[in-house]
Amino acid sequence: MLGFVSRSMHVDGPRRPSTEDELLLRLVASFSIECDGQPIYSEPEFPVVELASALHAWLQTPERARGDFRFESMDAAERDLVWIRGGADGWHAGSVRQTRSLAKAIALGEIEFAVRRYIRDVTAQARELGCDVTRVIARSGS
Repeated sequence: MLGFVSRSMHVDGPRRPSTEDELLLRLVASFSIECDGQPIYSEPEFPVVELASALHAWLQTPERARGDFRFESMDAAERDLVWIRGGADGWHAGSVRQTRSLAKAIALGEIEFAVRRYIRDVTAQARELGCDVTRVIARSGS
């Protein structure tokens, strides 16, 4: 099973974020992409709300018009920090920095389930820190 996982969320800096851009970039956590519980990519201090916002925008595109997903953080120089790609054999997820690949392609439904669970978990973790990220995740243009 595929998972996008956020652990140990905290605020990067001395005060709670007060703007939408701060919510996107200063709520960070240990992030990993896992397949059957094994990490294929992990990163400490990852902008998990920014990724949740980008994934939410990707999910809002109708399935027949939805292309591949490519995440480029405002805080990183690399492209494809997180990606989701469709192919003839199914879907794959990974990162330009990954340590290993998914062993097999997976169904789009499993990708969508993992993305929705990730967005829900990030929202709940931010709420525990006293931050409501619902609007910043759902805003258009992310």
